[in-house]
Amino acid sequence: MTTEDVLTLEEAADLLKVSIYILGREARAGRIPGRRVGGRWRFLRKKLAAWMEDEPEFIDPRRVKYQKRGEL
Repeated sequence: MTTEDVLTLEEAADLLKVSIYILGREARAGRIPGRRVGGRWRFLRKKLAAWMEDEPEFIDPRRVKYQKRGEL
């Protein structure tokens, strides 16, 4: 592993094209692989790549048809 394999919060957010706030929130919730080192977030490039490949597609809740209670 090289230093290029370890990303800061800012670098990982740039890689994923999201804000640092969203990335921090998702990492704290355990939905994106990362860990705190010395109080700062660090991410492994290969873990983020694997997560991107394995994560199911986002489902837009506005497009989901809901069933009424008791309807199956």
